[in-house]
Amino acid sequence: MEAATGPSSPSTPSRKDISPRKVRSEQVRGARIDKAPAKRQYSLTDFSNKVSEKFRSWMPRRSQRLAMGATHGVPSVGNGVNDIQASPTGTSHSFDPREPGLVPEGLSADEKLIYKSLLKVVKDREDHVDYDGKDTPSVVAITDLAKDYDDLAALVVLKELHRIGVIRLVGLVANLNPSQKRAIFGRGALNSLQLLDVPIARGTTGYTRTAYQGPDIKGRAGTKQHKELEHEFKGYDDSRGMEEFPVDNVNEEILTKEGAGEELLKKLFCEAAESGRKLTLLLISSLEDIYTFLRSEPDILKDGIKNIVLQGGYSIKDDKLIPASDANNNRYDMKAAEKFHAWMKEHEIPSAVYTKVAAFATPLYTDLFIELEKTGHPLGKHLRMVQVEQDLAFYIAACEKDPKKRFADYMDQEWFLKFKTSWFDNLDPDSPSYLPRNHPLYHAPDAPFPELRAVIPYLDKVVVYDALAALGTAGTDALDELQVLTDGNNQPSEIHRIVGFAGPPPDTGIHPKQMATALSALLKGSLLDSQSRRKSSVEMGS
Repeated sequence: MEAATGPSSPSTPSRKDISPRKVRSEQVRGARIDKAPAKRQYSLTDFSNKVSEKFRSWMPRRSQRLAMGATHGVPSVGNGVNDIQASPTGTSHSFDPREPGLVPEGLSADEKLIYKSLLKVVKDREDHVDYDGKDTPSVVAITDLAKDYDDLAALVVLKELHRIGVIRLVGLVANLNPSQKRAIFGRGALNSLQLLDVPIARGTTGYTRTAYQGPDIKGRAGTKQHKELEHEFKGYDDSRGMEEFPVDNVNEEILTKEGAGEELLKKLFCEAAESGRKLTLLLISSLEDIYTFLRSEPDILKDGIKNIVLQGGYSIKDDKLIPASDANNNRYDMKAAEKFHAWMKEHEIPSAVYTKVAAFATPLYTDLFIELEKTGHPLGKHLRMVQVEQDLAFYIAACEKDPKKRFADYMDQEWFLKFKTSWFDNLDPDSPSYLPRNHPLYHAPDAPFPELRAVIPYLDKVVVYDALAALGTAGTDALDELQVLTDGNNQPSEIHRIVGFAGPPPDTGIHPKQMATALSALLKGSLLDSQSRRKSSVEMGS
């Protein structure tokens, strides 16, 4: 996930100047937290779900955004952990993309159309006279799984694109301290998605040894360390990983060995070269790992890379992608970011960047995560739990009077309510979150802001930064067929594309409703399919 970035000291309008209509249209900075919530004596997720169920019927103008998914209660299946010597060639499809039943049960009509579009892309590729399978993107992801809920959401999207044949997910590297726990977390998640043959390896800590720890210093470039937060590994045990999606052997070398990520990258690039393929890199975390690999294997990287998809803060100057020094993924190791992007310019490596502007413009709501939880899949339950706890922890930090204790000084209580909740949208008659005066959650325009946990009923928005980038790996033909991006005619570069400009003038780079439908379809469909397969596996074994 990319944390909030942009100008180091953006102005925040006074409360009396905020217009609900203006709130809806502005493009803003993303966010993450540096402070964990206080210990609780109750389940925040359960409380939030009860609030959502209780008050949903009071919202006559708020449609049910997402169709209900099928629910199955199924125990976990085996884990099948890979080691360094496994054969992660990306051919882990255990079923033909053309087989019947590829569209999961439980999707809305609009979501089914997303699958229809993607399956058409797969068929069109196969029908091409020169088809040899090499045009299907072979994707390697470097990610900081478990840091925020959008990291796992991106993996869920990648799994579904892989399952229906739009991409080949050939491997992942989990970086950012504690990278070993992130690799184990990822192994369990992949197994729960039936991706037993897709390898994941332990990456670097995400930053150099000279990184500083503590609050960000405005305008300071360089490197920063990551402070592990309470929600990241809730339910984690050293002997088996995550309780909801455990791993049989957490001591596998590929999950624990320092340098395993670099070894896996070399293996994947060499295997791709032997088969005549090039790889698509999905970089949605610190750039330390890809820079380390560049330093050790520059020719292998240069010859084996097809294109790069990133999530973060960037600009373009003289046909060079410029990493923003205050963007979180760059800031973990700014030297690595600068040198890697200079290498990209030197070798004219094509790229696409999905920014926080595009992520905030994508209208996804808590309803979606409730639906993911109701699939019964353990990742759906985990995503919902983390969404509530992560956002509450962020709000607690935003309420701090001392700006140094917030994630960034301008991310105060008002900023959070404006961009991460429906607090102001509830006052806008044109908003799907508008509340009539007789609604239990109605508040007057001049009402005091909610105190701490009182904000939970208004945590109505979800922002899945990395999931947009994951969808971006599908290929130009798939993105065109889905119609999720604008024409991009205002791009300042022929080989680099930035999806989401802060402006002025602002440009989201997406068709918001279509992007939201595509992501909701893939997230729900991915978990519905996996849960159905988990159930079938258990029934066959009984």
